[in-house]
Amino acid sequence: MIKSRILYTCLLLGTLGLYVLIGDYISFVALLFVLILPILLYGITAITSTKLNAEFFCEENVVQKGDVCPMEIRLSNKSILHIATAKIVIGYKNEFSNKEIKETIIVPISANQESSVTIGVSSEYSGITILKIKKVKVYDYLALTSCSKKVNIQSSIVVLPNL
Repeated sequence: MIKSRILYTCLLLGTLGLYVLIGDYISFVALLFVLILPILLYGITAITSTKLNAEFFCEENVVQKGDVCPMEIRLSNKSILHIATAKIVIGYKNEFSNKEIKETIIVPISANQESSVTIGVSSEYSGITILKIKKVKVYDYLALTSCSKKVNIQSSIVVLPNL
């Protein structure tokens, strides 16, 4: 993300230098295009992020201590535009330990499609493990701008002790 912003800044300075040195109509149009590009990309990203939905899906809600429970995160994009990069922040913790584990997942989502990611969740302690999707951050095609969508979707898993 930082790399693309540095490259954009170099492109902006290059077109600005081209306009100063040449000063004709084509260099002005190029400079104007480079200046308007982030605004246009942010608008597209903002519209696309409003049509994004996330949900948890789990086949088993009860697991043994130490076993891995596969949790599926389904992201549905209902817009006609492709999402090049979606960054999902997931946190899960056991109620007894209060030790929260955060994971970040980066996925692309096609237009009018549903994308799913499966993560393995395990707990060292018995009890209820609460999983939350904290936020989904959608980046534009060039990763210059982003829109965050706060999603407070949670699910729980019951972790039984080993017998």
